[in-house]
Amino acid sequence: MNFSDMGMFADLKEQRNLPEKLAKIHVEQGVFRGLDLSRPTCTFAPQHYERGYAYPLVLWLHTPGMNETQLWRVMPMVSLRNYVAVAIRGSQTVLPNGCVPAGYHWSAESYDSVCSSVFEAVEAARKRYHIAHDRVYLAGSQAGGTMALRIAFRNPTYFAGAASLDGAIPEDTTLLEYLMELKRVRFLFAVSRNSQTCPVDRLCEHLGLLHAAGLAVTLKNYPTAGALQTDMLRDLDRWMMGHIETAMM
Repeated sequence: MNFSDMGMFADLKEQRNLPEKLAKIHVEQGVFRGLDLSRPTCTFAPQHYERGYAYPLVLWLHTPGMNETQLWRVMPMVSLRNYVAVAIRGSQTVLPNGCVPAGYHWSAESYDSVCSSVFEAVEAARKRYHIAHDRVYLAGSQAGGTMALRIAFRNPTYFAGAASLDGAIPEDTTLLEYLMELKRVRFLFAVSRNSQTCPVDRLCEHLGLLHAAGLAVTLKNYPTAGALQTDMLRDLDRWMMGHIETAMM
């Protein structure tokens, strides 16, 4: 496992480097588009897209309470050039009192529907863009990260890696059921200080098991509290590109 302490950065919501008009410009230029799928999506095409190059594909599962348009802010912080990306909308949640909270959420009960939508999004992206078949990555924030891990652990042959940003390892999944297949998948765990959605002590217990089993696991700690920090997203880019460059050697 790789452990590193990152410098202090503000939460993504507090950043001033990405004004609202930037997302608007990208939408107007057609960089962000939706796919005509059963679940609402937001799709990102890299700047200066080259049809002859097979791009890595990132499947993004948004922070709970948000929706697929979170991709507008995520990808400029990850990379505007390196990836095709698709974000899918979570499920609408109804509270015990019958109220519907703002935004969309992820739950273990919605796994079948979400997993089906992820594979549907992969196929749709491949029809529109030139995607490298062996460079498909899952990534998500908080419960979206947990769902990304849930899908990767249960379907390891389809993904090159899975990244969880402040998302706990799913307790409802048998982690090493597909051990041999999982050994070719890489995992990134990015955890902020005092994370309420991914307690570090419990995470380390799981990571010890995964590391002992021979899985490629990277853990990065961030001293600043809060999900989706700028340095998390930049490290996500470095982690994926490092994996791709190593595979090409």
